[in-house]
Amino acid sequence: MRSTRFLEQALLLSSATALLPPSAPQRLPTARLGLRSDAEAVLDLRRVDTSRSELVSPGESTISRLWDLETWARHQKVGRYWRHLRKWPRSTTARLVLPVCLAFSLWSCLAHALRIRYFPNFSAPLAPLTLISSAVALLLTLRMNLSLLRLQESRLAWGRLVLHARETAGLAATYCAAAPAEAICRHLAVLGWCLKASLRAGEDDSDVVSTMLPPATAETVLAARKRPVALLRGAHAVVAEEVVAGRLDAQAHLSLLTQLHSLNAQIGVCERLLASPVPPTITRHTSRVLLSWLACVPLGLESLGLALPAVALATLGTSYVMVGIDQIGLELEQPFQLLPMNSLAAALTRDVCDEMICVH
Repeated sequence: MRSTRFLEQALLLSSATALLPPSAPQRLPTARLGLRSDAEAVLDLRRVDTSRSELVSPGESTISRLWDLETWARHQKVGRYWRHLRKWPRSTTARLVLPVCLAFSLWSCLAHALRIRYFPNFSAPLAPLTLISSAVALLLTLRMNLSLLRLQESRLAWGRLVLHARETAGLAATYCAAAPAEAICRHLAVLGWCLKASLRAGEDDSDVVSTMLPPATAETVLAARKRPVALLRGAHAVVAEEVVAGRLDAQAHLSLLTQLHSLNAQIGVCERLLASPVPPTITRHTSRVLLSWLACVPLGLESLGLALPAVALATLGTSYVMVGIDQIGLELEQPFQLLPMNSLAAALTRDVCDEMICVH
């Protein structure tokens, strides 16, 4: 009796074991390790941002790096005033505007010599300078606001890119089988690096694409005119194959398509910002009015009875403030040379891999 019951249990156990797919337990860890190791290889290739703009001040707090709590605490300390003064000589903005400031200071000396020699009784009225100064300030404010809006929009686009890529990877890992989910995640993991290469000069993403994607897929992406869009097209193809095979339900299919569309929309935002600057007419008019006003400043200061050294120093300081504001607006107008795209692309790669590994 006991031997018969034991034989029945053994037969049931062997039958249940035979129903299990023999390759399922071994396949997923291998896929996870392959995706993770390839992602780590990509991060090692891009550990240093070689295409960072020269406008970024070394050692200074900058938007070209992602901030943490320690960075915020240091940024908000009262000692920042002394730190900013101490590092003033290394300021990239000061270095760029200094030639213009020195030129206006020398112009004040030349204007003084010309006035003494040819127009000794001339005295420039201050009223026109005061009236025009309001217009100059308005133009500089308008230009700065437009540049800040472009910076804000570009940062929001990259933030949404990371968010939607993470959400897409999570949906693929949840609703798709291991192989197609990994294929989608590999396309997404390269997306940030390819978008960065299309937005910044001197960046080559060929090594990253070849490391993360299979040879045939990598060749297709590298041959495309817009590589970020080609990556999304490849992810769309994987989703379509799953739908045709009947392995993806309608709700999951719609969710994946929505997320991929959102990713494409963020790429479009970045392309628009790169291709369409602040209207150059505003930039030209601001420069002309600003330079004309600064050229008249020494004449107005001399009418106050100031000595030549005081006039030269005042002209130097005024031109530094006004031209510096214009230069900062010009730098912010092209936000992709300042954004921390290297850190954001690395975060996107890590998040996509984490979604795949956590689910499977």
